[in-house]
Amino acid sequence: MILICYVYRNPMFVRSAIVQANGSSFIDDNYRTSTTAYLRHRQISIIKCIEQHFAQFQGNINPLNLEPLQIIRYENNQE
Repeated sequence: MILICYVYRNPMFVRSAIVQANGSSFIDDNYRTSTTAYLRHRQISIIKCIEQHFAQFQGNINPLNLEPLQIIRYENNQE
């Protein structure tokens, strides 16, 4: 809940993009209408804690080698 409150207090949500196999991304209003908040590594203590648990689960890798966490928000009638 702390993390959800944090992303709502700080305007972090942007339109969700579609990422292609070559790494490029684009917005398609007809396909993906959700919004995404991208969380930087160790941005706040709860993110650091989650990253440490994920890193341990992955075999004690360096948490900075994980992809950044994302929160995706769907409003009514969004895909």
